[in-house]
Amino acid sequence: MNINPETSLLSICLNYPDLIPKIKTLVDGRMFADKRYREIYLASLDLYEKGSVVDGVTITEEIRKNNESLKVFGEPDAIQNCFGEIKTAGHVQAGSFEEYSDIIVNRFRQSFAVKETRKSADLIKDGEDVFSVVEDLGEKVQEIERSSSKPFDSFMGIAEDEAEQISQRADKGPIGMDEIFVPMAFESIGRYIKGFRYGSLSLLGARPAMGKTTFAIALATDAARRGIKTLFISVEMNKSEITQKMFSHVTGIHFDKILEGYSFGDNDWKELANALSKYKEDWSENLFIDDTSETTGDVLRSINWAINEDIRYIIIDHLHELSFNERKSHISLTEAMGDYVKRLRNVAQRNKIALLALCQLNREVEKRASKIPLPSDLGESGSLERIAHNVLFLYRDEVYNQASQHKGEVDVVIAKARGGNTGIATMDFDGGHNMVRDQSYSKEHYESE
Repeated sequence: MNINPETSLLSICLNYPDLIPKIKTLVDGRMFADKRYREIYLASLDLYEKGSVVDGVTITEEIRKNNESLKVFGEPDAIQNCFGEIKTAGHVQAGSFEEYSDIIVNRFRQSFAVKETRKSADLIKDGEDVFSVVEDLGEKVQEIERSSSKPFDSFMGIAEDEAEQISQRADKGPIGMDEIFVPMAFESIGRYIKGFRYGSLSLLGARPAMGKTTFAIALATDAARRGIKTLFISVEMNKSEITQKMFSHVTGIHFDKILEGYSFGDNDWKELANALSKYKEDWSENLFIDDTSETTGDVLRSINWAINEDIRYIIIDHLHELSFNERKSHISLTEAMGDYVKRLRNVAQRNKIALLALCQLNREVEKRASKIPLPSDLGESGSLERIAHNVLFLYRDEVYNQASQHKGEVDVVIAKARGGNTGIATMDFDGGHNMVRDQSYSKEHYESE
């Protein structure tokens, strides 16, 4: 007797077509090792969906109408030979479809993993980045696991698990918001969002010269001061430039003086020495800089290292400086950016880290009378806005208007805030001293129209 699980499952499809909807949820057509059986299976599914009879005659006719399917058999008579093989499976009990499905799925998973692992090994031998190749392999295997697993669970099971989690949290006693969020460094923004949630991706967008890096440095140094291990990935500037900006931020010494060096006075040296002494422990244990990452794969590798080092807060400055050379030729840069941001979001979720990615807004904002950024200015077909937990924008009126009445100010637009409120917080800004600080007021209602 033929004990091939593929012919046995096809026998059930032919003899008990009403089971096809259940079988379809368990077995994807590509999981059949024998391409001939795969075509018969796919034809069975199509016929059932159309409400047609599912038997040897209708399946044969369905295959003959499809030139690509017919090529798999080579000649029409070969189709009948396959049906003969299916018949040799003998009498197969209807209730056995789950067992046969499991065998087919597990064999496919094994063969897929072996094949993809060999491909990955070849890519690494050819000089491809090891981390990127391994990361891609992991995602492919996970995708196969998802495609062959039930995508939902009983709510009661979920409810019981959640009740157990609540019980464990209750046993621990009161917890602070610091265990859920990287606290917001500025009180005026904290009115809208508590901070950057662990397990999420947030975006900070602006046009050039609005102060993205200065703002991000303020967030990074504040987090380190609070004891939160923080990684600043700088794609745009080298570590010397970032350090100069941080020195300016914490000492109040003008950036130009730090850059020049020769104009340093005694008080400047004293301020710098005090800062190095004051922040030595925080910076040693909690603040790290990566200025070597250039590609999307580099950044993911750096994040992986950070996770292994128990770093919980990562700032990327910025996405639009990254090289997307690894993207496939048929995928546009817009699609690649959307896919990559989703990948970053998934990494944050899986590892319970807070990710803040800086990004450049498109030029459409320059064409409007009002230059205050909108979510649509993110571009990337709206995917960035959908994926992000929070979306913040920076706007400085003086960049566009020399006669502005708001010189020395930056508007922080909270355009999306899950679990918070949207609005605009107006803050003091001094780019020369890399300073951002709270003002005593904020604009309460942000309308994105």
